[in-house]
Parts: sequence; C-alpha cells; structure tokens
Amino acid sequence: MALSAVANMQNKVARSLVAAQSAKGPFANAFAAATSVLGSNSPINASQQSYNQSLASVQSKLTQWFQAAGVDTSEEIQLSLGADGTVQLTNSPADAPQIEQVLSNHPELGGMLQALSNSYKQANPTNSTTTTPSPTSQFVITLSGGTATGALTG
Repeated sequence: MALSAVANMQNKVARSLVAAQSAKGPFANAFAAATSVLGSNSPINASQQSYNQSLASVQSKLTQWFQAAGVDTSEEIQLSLGADGTVQLTNSPADAPQIEQVLSNHPELGGMLQALSNSYKQANPTNSTTTTPSPTSQFVITLSGGTATGALTG
C-alpha cells in the first residue's frame, strides 16, 4: 500500500475516533486512548506527516522536471541516493537518457533526497534502528503512476 494511502487511512481513522470520543458506554475509554495515540501531538504521527509532506514536495519537483523533459511519468522510475550524495537511476525505463539528463541538470536533488531520507528514518525508527543499517544501505524513491514511495534498502 502506498504511503500516501496509509496516511489517508490514518487520518480517516483519527477523525472517526475523534467523533467517537464523545461516545458513552464501555468503549468510551478505548476510544479516548486511541484518539490520544493517533492525535496530532503524537511524535510518530508528526514525523510521518513531515515525511509525507517532504515526499510530496520531492514528487512534485521530479514530476515537474521530468514532464518538462518529455519523460513518460506513468512508467516506473526508481532513483537511489548514493553514499556520496549523488542520485542514480536504478531501473531502465524507456526514457532513461532524458531522466539521466534531468538528474544531471538538477544536482540539488541529492540534498533533497538526503533530507527525505533523514525524514524517512525519523518516521520509521524501527526500520533504521532496530537492525543495524548495512554500509550499503541506500534510500530509494520510486515514482510510479503519479505516486512516489520511499524506502531504505540494503
């Protein structure tokens, strides 16, 4: 499931729980507890929201740059952030030469993906701290059908 779909589902659940918070009866305490966990003051929720906003911003920029270069953005495009801060195309879409040119024209993308990677690690602490990251771990962003997802691989 795409992260944006998960975030939308979390928001719907949180709104439902807020509405149910005024409920009376044996489940009132459970509703109140769930609402406080999913509330906007939750650090996990705030980190996830920050990551989702950063991901949407990077997705918007990439879509804008790729469309301006004539790249078919409906085809999957996978980019990885190298240890040296450079961005590489990691799959082989038909428009690979145009994508490589966009990457070359926008070196600031490395910094954008580094910030996104850091945001991802804060939003997903179990993915980055419970297991020791490998020295070859990379942050990968995948654009597919107008949706962006990010992940730490390796």
